[in-house]
Formats: sequence, C-alpha cells, structure tokens
Amino acid sequence: LGASEGSFIDHTLTGRISDIVSAAQALSKNFGAPRLLAGHSMSGMAVLSAVHHVPTVEIAVAIGAPATPQSTIEKFRRTGDMTENGNSV
Repeated sequence: LGASEGSFIDHTLTGRISDIVSAAQALSKNFGAPRLLAGHSMSGMAVLSAVHHVPTVEIAVAIGAPATPQSTIEKFRRTGDMTENGNSV
C-alpha cells in the first residue's frame, strides 16, 4: 500500500488481524508481551478485533477507524475502488 507497491485489493481485514496477532506473538517471544495495540483507519478496525487474541493487551487504540464495515464498503463503491469477482462495483 502507498509507496510499498502493494495492491490494496490483496489486503483484507482478516489478513491485517492475523498480521497483528503474529506480530504480538513475535514480540512476546523475543522482547516482551505487548500491552498496547494501536491502528489507524482499517488497521484500527483490525486492532479492535485482534485484541481478543492477545490477552496481554490492556489498551487498544483505533484512530480514524470506520464506524461500521458498511460505511467502508459504501466509500469504496463511491470511489470505484471496490471490486467483486474481478468486476468494479
């Protein structure tokens, strides 16, 4: 995403949640268990879901996260950035 040359369509909320949980597990193993998770926008939504899988977290912060999944879907439909089965919706 951004300057990473990745494709937005290849990044899912489930994937972000999994990445956050994996990162928390790596931190726990190598440095110390995280007590805070923070995310912005879609990653904020992921943090709110991932916190249930990281028992050491005491604080979860979501900055500028969509209020509902539906609001995110509507935004992508308005901008034409959403595809379903390879077709723009």
